[in-house]
Amino acid sequence: MASVVAPFASVLTLQATQLVAVAAAFATNLAASASLVPSGRGALALWVQIGYFATTAAVLGVERPFVSMRQGATRQPLRELAWLTRPGVVVAALPMIGGGVAACLGHRELVVVGVVTSVFVAGNLLARLVRTAFITGARARAYWAATLVSQVGLVTCALAFVLVGVDSPVVWLGSYALSTAPFVVVVCHAVRSSRRAEGDAGRLDVGPLAEVRRSGLALLPASFGNTALLRADRLLLPVLAGTAALGAYVTIASVVEAASWPVQNWVDSRLGVWRRQVEVTGRVARGPVVALAAVAAVLSVSAGGVGVLVVVTLLSEAYRSSLALVPALTVASFAYSLSRIWQGVLVAHGRHAGVSVIETVGAVVTVVLCVVLIPGSGAQGAAWASAVGYGVCLVLCGLVPVVTDRWAGRA
Repeated sequence: MASVVAPFASVLTLQATQLVAVAAAFATNLAASASLVPSGRGALALWVQIGYFATTAAVLGVERPFVSMRQGATRQPLRELAWLTRPGVVVAALPMIGGGVAACLGHRELVVVGVVTSVFVAGNLLARLVRTAFITGARARAYWAATLVSQVGLVTCALAFVLVGVDSPVVWLGSYALSTAPFVVVVCHAVRSSRRAEGDAGRLDVGPLAEVRRSGLALLPASFGNTALLRADRLLLPVLAGTAALGAYVTIASVVEAASWPVQNWVDSRLGVWRRQVEVTGRVARGPVVALAAVAAVLSVSAGGVGVLVVVTLLSEAYRSSLALVPALTVASFAYSLSRIWQGVLVAHGRHAGVSVIETVGAVVTVVLCVVLIPGSGAQGAAWASAVGYGVCLVLCGLVPVVTDRWAGRA
């Protein structure tokens, strides 16, 4: 009985913490849009997206392989994850190095941006490690506490900034970096406690982690592809249409994309279960997958409605143009959610390379369409480019098993 209850408790905890994160993101997004003009809101969004890209590189693709291979098989998940992502420290330092180079070229104001972004990347990396460790069997208390303190701190800063009238995107970025501090504390404490418990020898058995690292590297292109799918529009919009266009876009996109988070959480938490189902029966049970797809549809439509309500009732006329983006972003959210479900099934089947191909192709399609559509259509072009890119991923998810099975048959 305990073995049945534990996975669902894990899922419920993930969804509860995600609900907290969604509420915090909603409040912070609204506060930033109220405090910053569209161009400033766009600058903040751009720096945050750069931070997410760097975090993806720092994680080295190990999250999903670690969950599927080490769930229930490790007593010290955070220490193992910290060992696997040690090279991520170098990646986290890159924005700071970039800021130093920019200062040498005369752009001294970018030094602060680079340092704050590096702190954000390092903290965000540790936050993802804490989440992954929890899914694999770590105690919920630390994950809950870190998430709650982090999100409450972020919202508190956002509300204070609105009341005081802070209109500097750099200061807002600093609040994002500061909000990751609880995860730094959790990881440092877990690693230190693990070493103490193991004694002076305290060395990890890195043998089982070798396969995780290989699978992570195989999935790294998929991780970059996924980040490019989600963030290419936000990186290209300020270049092709200006930061004001990005500010209007990200205000509504941040609300609608939250619909995919509960779906992604469920998929991540079920990877170990799905892998065992494949080992026993040869496939993942279809009923829960179909139900999850139906939930994804409801969440996407609901998020679109909430986005309209926010723009109409709470924001100024400067953000009213974002209403036209809701249909495309709703379609994009639903297609993205479905592709996450199907990719989870593929990971459970061990098709890591196939997932990387899917994400890479989808990212390329998204980037090309952004370059083609944004100059003429602005944020509307970015929204439809994302929708088509996610749709391509969804189609490829269905084709990968067919192609690889036929190839294997011919081989």
